[in-house]
Order: sequence, then C-alpha cells, then structure tokens
Amino acid sequence: MRRHLAGLVLLPLAASAAAPDAGGLVGFGVKRCEALAAAARSADRGEDTGILELRRYADWIAGFVSGVNLATGDDLLRNLQLDGAVRRITLHCADHPGEDVFTAVRTVLRSLQAPERDDAPPPAAKPSATKH
Repeated sequence: MRRHLAGLVLLPLAASAAAPDAGGLVGFGVKRCEALAAAARSADRGEDTGILELRRYADWIAGFVSGVNLATGDDLLRNLQLDGAVRRITLHCADHPGEDVFTAVRTVLRSLQAPERDDAPPPAAKPSATKH
C-alpha cells in the first residue's frame, strides 16, 4: 500500500518536471503563463480543477519566494500577502501569455522592489538648515 501511495505522490512531481531547456528550473515555474492565466479563469468560475491548479501555482510561487527570501535575508513581497502577489503574477501572465511563470514571478518581484511604488511612503522631509 505504501509503495502505491508513494507512486501517487511522485506522479504529479514527474509531470511537472523541468523541460529540457528550463535551465535547471523544476515545477510550475517552467509552465507558460497562458496555463496560469487559464487556471485563474477556471478558478474564477468556481471550477474545482482550476482552483486546485491555481493553488499549485501559488504553492510553487510561495516556495520560490521563501527560498529567495532565506538566501538573501530580504522580504521580496514587501509585506504583500501571497494571494496579492499571485494575483499580480496572474494579471502579468494574462498580458504576457508566452512567458514562463518563472519570468513572470521575477518581473513582478522586481516591480515590488522599485522605489516608485504607489503604496510606498513618501520620503521623509529633511529639516531645513536655516540660520537665525
């Protein structure tokens, strides 16, 4: 029984293994954005398969971000909740269906690092140094 269970657990991993030209990436990061966008549309319609597929993408994204956070000692999401990050990545993928998910994640993470974010607090004003 355990042998069969292990095979069932490993089967999805084999199905999501890296493509030959993926440069060492494995998992859902090697899939095309069009697949992520399709999963999101399906999830938005309340379809179980879409909900499960979108959760798999979110899990891959969470693992990737966590790994980079640990390696760099930084918070790449800048306190953005994971669901918000997945939503931004999904929107990016809808606009760039030919990209792979890894590239979309990197692009969105870079945009979160940009100093000109809309939700970033304004820079602190320097006290004026006038002499009286």
